[in-house]
Amino acid sequence: MYILNSFNSKLSRIDIGIGRLDISIPALLYMELIQRMYKDGVLYKTYPDGKYSVVESCILGTVVQVRKFKLKSCQYERVYIRILNPDHNIQIYFKEMLKAIFNRYFIPVSKITIKQVEVKYDHYCSLTDVTELKKDTVRLKRLFDRHLVHKYSRAGSHVKVKTTWYFGNNGIVHDGVYGTRSYIKDNKYFPDTTFFRAEFQYNAEYFHSKKITINDLPFNPLSFESFKRVDFLDCISRDGLKSVAKAILKTEGVKITDKLFRLKLRDKTAELTPLIYQTANHKPKNVHEQISIIKELKSKHDFEMNHKNHFAPLNGIKELILCHADVSYDEVGVSKRMVLCNS
Repeated sequence: MYILNSFNSKLSRIDIGIGRLDISIPALLYMELIQRMYKDGVLYKTYPDGKYSVVESCILGTVVQVRKFKLKSCQYERVYIRILNPDHNIQIYFKEMLKAIFNRYFIPVSKITIKQVEVKYDHYCSLTDVTELKKDTVRLKRLFDRHLVHKYSRAGSHVKVKTTWYFGNNGIVHDGVYGTRSYIKDNKYFPDTTFFRAEFQYNAEYFHSKKITINDLPFNPLSFESFKRVDFLDCISRDGLKSVAKAILKTEGVKITDKLFRLKLRDKTAELTPLIYQTANHKPKNVHEQISIIKELKSKHDFEMNHKNHFAPLNGIKELILCHADVSYDEVGVSKRMVLCNS
């Protein structure tokens, strides 16, 4: 189990904000939108980005992109408005501007779709030595990678690309209701230093289910209560491994009253330990991997058990993240500094 005192000792603050806001509108309004970006913004430019044609401008100090691409059917195009690090002012600007354009063309405002919102939690360490700071940032990422799990996730809901873990529908963060990813970023304000980012991505399905529309802008990142959707769990207990072994033996017709039951249970537990718990170098697997393997075993051997009872919750980690001294919220900058409690 991760020592909570160690987790708390090096982490100085967590900054929260909206990292990205994506809005979808009908393609017929593309030129009207581009004209407004040219008129109201600065540093206007166009460029290709893979399958997208991108128009970029800086409006109210915020980078805004209009991304257009043609679907495979070639029947119509989709247009996305991507706002990077949007504060409240730019969100209100787009809400009023888009509603005015839609009303001018007698198009229902309901045709405006909130496609994606990224809520970011940036974790900064207090160490002054650059080498030690980077090491501590890596340790913090390792804690999230190993112990963070989605509530109600399915087997195979995670995938690793290079050093980043993605959690979502089949490991794709932009599918389904929401997803998360965790990675280390370079700190552009302090060269050669890094910080750790935990990112929660909310997709169109989420906003549709909550009946959230353009009228609900501006978004407050704290209102998403992202950490209510995840848990921090310790690795599976020894008793948990034995319970899985017992359940599989039962499906194989082995009874507790059998003379060789204890021996078979020991052998089955030893067989399952490297499969569920350990990696090839004998280190614990990440908890989400352990849970995913157990779910696959339950499906393969057709047995039922509440496996989550064997993963102890690490509530102290979440409490440290959510505990902060100042509960006020900076609506102008759309950022929130949470100072971890030292008690």
